[in-house]
Amino acid sequence: MQQHHDGHAKEQHLVLVGACYMDTILSVPHFPEEDSKLRATSLSVRRGGNCPNSLEVLQQLLRSSAGISSGSNSDDKAAAATPAFSGLQAGRGTRIQAHLVSPLPGRASAATAQIKSSFGARQGPDGIDFSRCLYREGHEAPASSYVLRSAATGSRTVVNHNDLPDMTVEEFTAVVESLQADEAERDQGRPRQWWWHFEGRVPDTTLECMRVLRRAYGRGNDGCSSSSDRPGDDNALRISVEVEKPGRQGLRELAAEADVVFYSRSWAEVSDRRASDAARHLLQLTGGMQVGAIQRRGRGAGRE
Repeated sequence: MQQHHDGHAKEQHLVLVGACYMDTILSVPHFPEEDSKLRATSLSVRRGGNCPNSLEVLQQLLRSSAGISSGSNSDDKAAAATPAFSGLQAGRGTRIQAHLVSPLPGRASAATAQIKSSFGARQGPDGIDFSRCLYREGHEAPASSYVLRSAATGSRTVVNHNDLPDMTVEEFTAVVESLQADEAERDQGRPRQWWWHFEGRVPDTTLECMRVLRRAYGRGNDGCSSSSDRPGDDNALRISVEVEKPGRQGLRELAAEADVVFYSRSWAEVSDRRASDAARHLLQLTGGMQVGAIQRRGRGAGRE
């Protein structure tokens, strides 16, 4: 399908901010006893992390519609398949650029090369932009998860290790400024939309990063909608966040600041009745999927 690069073509950016893991999965007949030996029936190593996995799925959806996920034309099938991301509508004359912002080992490390190659996609302007990742020079090992999967019970026991420093608000601010500088340099009057998605793993930092975006894109924390539903708002900003672990402090504040919230099933089961009812309704609509998404029509207007 031929691409359109005229000055009126719409450019959409999807920026995912979160940790990237390498998962080592051992399948075992049963969970081992302490201080015992047990032979695994299989072993697999794959790239993990909520944001990288979400990015890969979105890539596949867009590729199935247009032959390639980033930098190509598509149709509304991709948006229809991911209703929570309906603000990103790939169509004729639309270019979607995907970015990943994640702490990674050193730029030249074998682990970083393995992570990038695991996406199986082009990099740079016509693929996933890894240039905004936070490369931790001097670190060779990635964030890692070791998973024991029991055939007897179906349980999954996970041990994590992450020696990479977390992203700071200052680093995130520099990423935003860098993207805005690039946008200003190549500005050709093309309307743009920005969707920033956060993993809610470090709520305090994530909340400050959301506020950085509101200020940077001229959307103060004043209760006004920053979604692309506003008529004529070509340079729209939309922010989404994952609300997953019920016991984690600060997630409610993240949900209040975001435009779209992805709730886990475990959150819905232990949360207040109103949120649980809404999430259960979404689960029914999606055939029992493990996560639901709630989009807010206007910030300060309450969840729907």
